[in-house]
Amino acid sequence: ACRFSLALLPAGGQATGGPLLVAKGCTDPVIGPILAGMYTVHGENHGRPAFLKTEKAGEEDVNLYFWDDRDGPENSGWWFAPVIGGDAVWAFTPGGGDDSLPPETGWHVPYNGDVDHGLTLMPGEESEASLGRGDLLVDLASRLSGLAGRLEMPGAGTHVASQEGTAVAAAGDAEAARALSLPAISQPLEAF
Repeated sequence: ACRFSLALLPAGGQATGGPLLVAKGCTDPVIGPILAGMYTVHGENHGRPAFLKTEKAGEEDVNLYFWDDRDGPENSGWWFAPVIGGDAVWAFTPGGGDDSLPPETGWHVPYNGDVDHGLTLMPGEESEASLGRGDLLVDLASRLSGLAGRLEMPGAGTHVASQEGTAVAAAGDAEAARALSLPAISQPLEAF
């Protein structure tokens, strides 16, 4: 199943233009790169905002839009597709009720595949920051800082070796835990 996050930017965003949605993290090797990216409001369809990805997927647009039940209830829901109302589609979530924005869960990727329970909506400020590697490291450091204070450290006189082989005294020292943890998590990010 495909896993991606759709992050809603803060309310009060522009009606057209400015980034409103971010799709990321889809692991499907074909559909993932198509869906991943920033989306802006680009009009409306069936009484709901229609979104357009800011960058094309190859030569195709990527639209995210709502379709009502005029073609039957089985076709009502939110769709990712190159053309609004077209026959070619990538992802779908049925229903939509009275919600004016795409739902948090229930996406089928591909559109006729299994439900992906990994789709989530989150505040866009956090999602935008996580798009940049440097900002991601700052966010991880902040989260580790909060966790380090809650770590149970080994007894007095115990030492823990860091990646570089340097011994770090770990007896109740949250700063040492952060110093040990940050290099270990930042190195794999070099591949990004």
